[in-house]
Amino acid sequence: MGIAGSGYFLGGVIAAPILAWSVDPDHLGWRATAFWIGVIFLVAALPLSRLIRDRPEQYGQLPDGDAPPTTAEDGSSVPTGSNAASGTRPLEGFTVRQALRTRAFWLITMGHATTSMLIATMTVHMVPMLTDQGLSLQMAANAWATLMSVGFAFQLIGGYVGDRVPKHLAIAFFSLVQAGGFALAALVESTSMAFVFAAVYGVGVGGRNPLTVSIRGDYFGEKAFATITGVSMAPLYGFMVAAPLFAAAVFDSRGSYTLAILVLAGLGAFGALLFVFAKKPTLPQT
Repeated sequence: MGIAGSGYFLGGVIAAPILAWSVDPDHLGWRATAFWIGVIFLVAALPLSRLIRDRPEQYGQLPDGDAPPTTAEDGSSVPTGSNAASGTRPLEGFTVRQALRTRAFWLITMGHATTSMLIATMTVHMVPMLTDQGLSLQMAANAWATLMSVGFAFQLIGGYVGDRVPKHLAIAFFSLVQAGGFALAALVESTSMAFVFAAVYGVGVGGRNPLTVSIRGDYFGEKAFATITGVSMAPLYGFMVAAPLFAAAVFDSRGSYTLAILVLAGLGAFGALLFVFAKKPTLPQT
């Protein structure tokens, strides 16, 4: 998950400074920039989608690169090929109903929602916030690129850590760092502080990002992974809509983001705490 999701951050590193340049009216402007982004997406979508694969059993393989057995336990030959492995390992894990009855499901759901709303808020408000605090648009874009580059590194580090320590504790740690970095935004008064904030926040965002997905696979298995993940993430989008609107309303009424930053950072820290208690559930016996 760490490697697969690293493109999000790598794209931010590469694209943010370029977009800051291209939207300038003296260069392409925002209309032409938006148009060509759309063209690139349309051209790239189909060929890239052809690279996506489903279950490894469909290709005569098993997860993690393990090869399917060529002999059965009794010594008889087992067919190999795209249809062979698919019948050797049934899907295992929780049903949706079973997952909904676990404490871990709801702790992960609310922990993910309250920590992800910080990401939505910064995505919407970071550049306006930094330019309001005196940074140029280009410098604000460079700070965003710094956040993305640090996030890229810790996307990989977070995935590595999550394979070696309990995932719920790793998520709690990185989510707490994210909340602390988010709170640093209230202290930005100079270019150097803007980059400190971006770096610390990037550590937390990058580190937690692959783990919030993989923990659901570890905890609930693959039997209903997609549905369980979808149900679990549904409340997240409500929080991601509300948080940026809350920050905007506070800024409009007070002329400052400080109060909104501190309130949301506190909620993000609370979300980190929820993961501490999200211990792996036991699959009910049927």
